[in-house]
Amino acid sequence: MKNYFRIKLFIDKSKTELVQFKTYGKTGSNFQIDFIDFNPNIPVSEKDFFFDMHVHPGVEVNDLRL
Repeated sequence: MKNYFRIKLFIDKSKTELVQFKTYGKTGSNFQIDFIDFNPNIPVSEKDFFFDMHVHPGVEVNDLRL
């Protein structure tokens, strides 16, 4: 069951970029994200998606993958 009933996306037509994102919750809780600086096509590597526990000692990691 979804916790929201409406999602609005606000797009800058001249740049064809997302500038704002709003969700409207069924319980009255609304959520908004404003995109201030949008940098598309930034190069990323596989290393950017790896969390090295040795670099962050004392952090508890809960791996919820199945």
